[in-house]
Amino acid sequence: MGKTTLARILAKCLNCTAGGPGDEAVTSQPCGQCSNCQAIDQGRFVDLLEVDAASRTKVEDTRELLDNVQYAPTQGRYKVYLIDEVHMLSTSSFNALLKTLEEPPPHVKFLLATTDPQKLPPTVLSRCLQFTLKHMPPERIVGHLSMVLEAESVPFEESALWLLGKAAEGSMRDAMSLTDQAIAFGQGEVRHGDVAAMLGTLDHRHVLALIEALAEADAARLLAEVAALAEQGPDFAAVLDDVTAILHRLAIAQMVPDALDNGHGDRDDLLALAARFTAEDIQLYYQIGVQGRGDMGHAPDLRTALEMTLLRMLAFRPRACPGPPRRRCRCVAKVVARVVAKAVAEQVVRVAGLPPRLPGRRMRLPTPRQRRPSRLLRRNRPGHLSPRQHLSPLQHLSPPRKRCPNRLSSLLNHLRHRAKRRPSRLRRRPGKTCPQIRKPPPSRLQPSRKRALKRRPSNLTR
Repeated sequence: MGKTTLARILAKCLNCTAGGPGDEAVTSQPCGQCSNCQAIDQGRFVDLLEVDAASRTKVEDTRELLDNVQYAPTQGRYKVYLIDEVHMLSTSSFNALLKTLEEPPPHVKFLLATTDPQKLPPTVLSRCLQFTLKHMPPERIVGHLSMVLEAESVPFEESALWLLGKAAEGSMRDAMSLTDQAIAFGQGEVRHGDVAAMLGTLDHRHVLALIEALAEADAARLLAEVAALAEQGPDFAAVLDDVTAILHRLAIAQMVPDALDNGHGDRDDLLALAARFTAEDIQLYYQIGVQGRGDMGHAPDLRTALEMTLLRMLAFRPRACPGPPRRRCRCVAKVVARVVAKAVAEQVVRVAGLPPRLPGRRMRLPTPRQRRPSRLLRRNRPGHLSPRQHLSPLQHLSPPRKRCPNRLSSLLNHLRHRAKRRPSRLRRRPGKTCPQIRKPPPSRLQPSRKRALKRRPSNLTR
């Protein structure tokens, strides 16, 4: 139903005489049987003036139209002016119409129909009661088409009706006209392949096959599906748009399954596909698809851009695409050796009667720069265990390891450093004289001390 048809229904509501001739007989449900309703349906009602504003945009046409506003209706209760595509009027025409809209005669009603109300001046919009028509959902369009085709005994496929409902874009009138074309194109039948060929749109099943290849992380199947699409010569940018649209619907199916629409008749298939993805995968795929759509202008060709975008989805997924199997024989051998060694060690401890290893205690070899307490303090400390008790049972039986040359050299350097820092017992202390050393080494004396020794003779020379 279009805006012009709805305006005619409003005209019938205003002039229906089934309830009486007075103003109290105005109804929201016209009978369709009275003389006025039949005259309006047949297009011969005198008091209904239809004006095409797209062809009469000048101010002179508007003034000529308004010259007859003052006259009373001749046949109906009200004189109705239906101005279609009113947004096409010029600014001067709107200014000429403004005064009449502000103070219309009591027997005149104006019906303004437009597809772009934003182009109307605010002064006109403020003086009108607006009725915004909404788009019909595809479910209602498909249901109505199926009812009409069953009444007309025309064989059809439901998937073909979903294609028609999507192509209608919310308009039932467009859906009916497209259905007539599909019946003529299919020789009396409405089939999925014929409708897809007539509309020149991409088959939705190919896009679902791409999504299934992404779910299986099968790069070979992904490229094969793109090659099958290339044989039909589609718009690869539109293919990527359809893929991102399905990813959006999959995210809705995961978060709020009840809010998932059935716009393509694939609600059950999408719910099954949503269980095969993680939420992170879908969000990542959608982001990569949107960025790949923007990068298509810089790619050498659109097919390459589509393939690289789909492969990038598999390459950057949280769980990477499975590659060739890796050799893990050595790792398995190490794990088996550790388990066997642990079992042998427990058996040796049980047979030899060695003290068990305390849990949580691990021997820590001191580093060269780490200070260690004296041996006496370590022995008298409560709960002290010797290094032999800290070792595992297998280390009791194994020979001591040799020190690494680097470790040994670092230990020697540490000992030399400590020897330099440790004060010598033979060094002269301030205030005391050492009988064994008469003169300290010159390298360790300050210059002032050297001069004092030269001036003053030693005690032995005296």
